[in-house]
Amino acid sequence: MCFYAGAGWLLYGREVAAEFTAAYFLEYKLSADNIFVFMPVFKYLDVVESALEFALKWGIADAVVLRAVKMSLGSELVGSFHFLFVPLTFTLLISAGKQLLASGDEEDDGNSLENNRIVQ
Repeated sequence: MCFYAGAGWLLYGREVAAEFTAAYFLEYKLSADNIFVFMPVFKYLDVVESALEFALKWGIADAVVLRAVKMSLGSELVGSFHFLFVPLTFTLLISAGKQLLASGDEEDDGNSLENNRIVQ
């Protein structure tokens, strides 16, 4: 990481290096908390240990491709339709606020794996 941030600083300037570093740490944080999603899902679906590596490799590859597509389309939409930026920002803030205020003691809201159409 330090090499790429330093190379970005030398080649493109301080702002690009700062953006890279911020994006790196954000992705690092997001990838670290994914394990708390993967393991319960694997346990619920009874994925055998020998298949875990295969499932993780394809899941990560899938996530990279889908994230690239989503980021490309999202940046294109916001770039073309600037008015979308404000409602999308509020949507993210409301979603984050709901997660922060959730106590975790609530009953099943229908979003569990048992009620998932793909799992069924």
